Amino acid sequence: MPFAALVTDWSGGTLRLTGTDRVPIIGATNLENSAPMADEAIPATYDVEGRAEVRAAIKAYMKANGIGVPTLWDRVSRADPKHREISLPTLQRFVRGTHHTGDMLVEMCVHFLRAEDFPIVPESAQEVFASALAQFHVAADDTPKPIHTDLRKALAGTYLPVRSQEAEHNGTETELTITDSDDERFLLVGETESTDAGISLSEHEGALIVNGPLVYIALRDKLTGVPKSYYLERLKAHESYPGTYLSGHVIAQAGFRVVGDQTSTISRAEPILIESGRAANAVD
Repeated sequence: MPFAALVTDWSGGTLRLTGTDRVPIIGATNLENSAPMADEAIPATYDVEGRAEVRAAIKAYMKANGIGVPTLWDRVSRADPKHREISLPTLQRFVRGTHHTGDMLVEMCVHFLRAEDFPIVPESAQEVFASALAQFHVAADDTPKPIHTDLRKALAGTYLPVRSQEAEHNGTETELTITDSDDERFLLVGETESTDAGISLSEHEGALIVNGPLVYIALRDKLTGVPKSYYLERLKAHESYPGTYLSGHVIAQAGFRVVGDQTSTISRAEPILIESGRAANAVD
């Protein structure tokens, strides 16, 4: 499925409207430099992107104030002007992004953030896509599972291809960087391809999700939007080795199909072994 089919807007930073009554969704505009809104201006319904932005703001608040969910729960409950009640487990599930919680909880979080004068900043297009990707690749009637902390730490890093001494070097170097995110369901990924002289050839961005032993990376070319995917698994390494090995296949567009040539292909799948903690131009 094309990546664009998973999200409705790759441009970001625009006001989104939802429903037949056209209720504005919080999170679509950058509120950092805007005046506080009155309580009646806070909507009662939130789309997936709006929820993700409120969740990110709540996590940023927790990090900035050095608090956990129990303290947050107490503060959110006290700040609600309607004196509504939510359970601690429900708030924990919302913060982790593992369940779809009711709109009331999200609204309460927005009330709290406004009272604290804490901004709700729109997610980037990459984060919107990552959230949709994690939500899309789950079993029926299930919710995305958070990636375990130890695995997140192991996967994060900068990866370079592992080449043997006999392998022919084509004069280019691909560098894939996996970074952690505030959302436990995914990690963010960037990839650059450049010549040995440092001339940039392409840049990709996307996300990583984990499904059992599968490490799946979905990317798009930042200029053309052309998709690229990695199907990988983590290989065991010596416990003293600081890096991580990922092995599998990369699937990308091979070029344009030659008109009338049925033997040409529009895509290519190549085996790949990449490693973090590896010096550039290292060979085995």
